[in-house]
Amino acid sequence: QMHCAREFPTAMPRTEEEEDEAEAFLESELLKEDSTDGLRAYRRLQAECVVLGEAACSLEQDYASDQAQIVKLEEECRKLREQLAKGSLAQGRRSPAPPVPSEEVLELQSLGTMVEPVEGGGAIISELHLKGLAAEIYTLNQELKQARVAATEAE
Repeated sequence: QMHCAREFPTAMPRTEEEEDEAEAFLESELLKEDSTDGLRAYRRLQAECVVLGEAACSLEQDYASDQAQIVKLEEECRKLREQLAKGSLAQGRRSPAPPVPSEEVLELQSLGTMVEPVEGGGAIISELHLKGLAAEIYTLNQELKQARVAATEAE
């Protein structure tokens, strides 16, 4: 009991009433010479003290690591604030000029399709408009087939 009190004071009883209860438990269960249950209970309490001690050490290490991370992040924030105050960060993050839309993009936009030009070529089309365009292509292909059939029959 003294070992646990020295090594793991948070796991030990704090009030006199709790101490009296712990002593009564020791006397009644743990210190009986013929009681293997008492020895098992004592070993279980010892193991619990060890586990609590290991958990406390682990939490202390986590706390120290977190404190170091906080210092590092605060230093990084301080440097960024300095850069922002000097204006160097604001100049580096100016938004680029919007890309010039290609003829295809302009043509799709004139048809009422929502198209966003992308820098370097290409475009972004919403899925809804893309499905509408696919349906329109399918319809045009069907009409083309019918027109070819009608043209061959007319000859």
